[in-house]
Amino acid sequence: MQIISINKDRLHLTRLSLSDGRDLLLDNDVVFEKSLFVGMEIDLEGVKELSHISQVKRVKARALWYLERMDYTEKALFEKLVRAGFSKKASAKVMARLCELGLIDDRRYAERMAEKCRENNISKREAMQKMLLKGISYDLAKEMLEECECD
Repeated sequence: MQIISINKDRLHLTRLSLSDGRDLLLDNDVVFEKSLFVGMEIDLEGVKELSHISQVKRVKARALWYLERMDYTEKALFEKLVRAGFSKKASAKVMARLCELGLIDDRRYAERMAEKCRENNISKREAMQKMLLKGISYDLAKEMLEECECD
């Protein structure tokens, strides 16, 4: 199939119209990096690959945007990205990379949360419940609350 037209769609997206009648929304950077142009031939595998690469870029941008505003556990951020409409595959790939880089660290999040609970004089039981709801594992939450001097 062939690319019939390339038009800016939204701020970060470009719409490609294909000869088989499909429209494909891609991140602007992907269109630029792959040097896509009108009249270019592209097969079905190429469409799938471009779509996946674009989705990963968009997930990464959204995840970093969320992390600028607030700290998240790995589970909480993954669920937020999936609820936002991104695929589980792309979200999982981005989450793995963010954890690898240390931008998401459940232990650090649990330490901060345990400290806040101690400062606000929240019971260990209530603090444990809050941590579990945020996606912190039971063992990690228990460890952090044992270190903390909560009543």
